[in-house]
Amino acid sequence: EMHEHCRICAEECRRCENACREAASSITPSRH
Repeated sequence: EMHEHCRICAEECRRCENACREAASSITPSRH
């Protein structure tokens, strides 16, 4: 079902976004 697919995709997107933030914070010093 399309709705289930979208839900799974959203979870994957969130996981990737978190990984991207961690990678970015390890590359550049945090200024927040």
